[in-house]
Amino acid sequence: QESTPHPPQTFTNIYIKTKMSLPQQQQPPPTPSSNSSKTPLRITCYGSSSPSTPQPYLTQAYELGKHLAIRGHTCVNGAGAHGCMGSMNEGCNDFNGDVVGVIHEMFVVDGSDWFTLNSEGSGGAHDVFCGAGKREIKIARGEGLQQRKAMLVEGADGLMVLPGGPGTLDELLEMACAKNLGLI
Repeated sequence: QESTPHPPQTFTNIYIKTKMSLPQQQQPPPTPSSNSSKTPLRITCYGSSSPSTPQPYLTQAYELGKHLAIRGHTCVNGAGAHGCMGSMNEGCNDFNGDVVGVIHEMFVVDGSDWFTLNSEGSGGAHDVFCGAGKREIKIARGEGLQQRKAMLVEGADGLMVLPGGPGTLDELLEMACAKNLGLI
């Protein structure tokens, strides 16, 4: 008896299967080829910023960024240049999407060369914020991360969580508590 090969697991078919519970024989709808979203959304995305994030996570984070851009949504995240955040920002960037990075002043590591590109097309720690589409970096101040967390979800229509570490878990749990308490 021949077995039917399963399609590769991608962000799109995992999302559709889990959210819509499609029968096995039904195919997910095709990915739009242009910005076809009727209502652009502001999506806050939490995820790793580590350069040692496993490649399968980076691939799916890139796909998420790509799909947010294609659909005309704004991706809001912690402005990371590595890990899931970096890959997601690259996906948005490659498809001319809008990206808002929110970084705390204590993480500003390279001063004014953030956006400086060299002849190879790379440069400052946040050079992904160069390019087509709308790019914005917001800097949070204060002794702790509370202002940054509030800025990340300000005006958000949705929240996506990708693989990460303790910081990702902290952001997710704080927002779950705030939602449960009716604060957001």
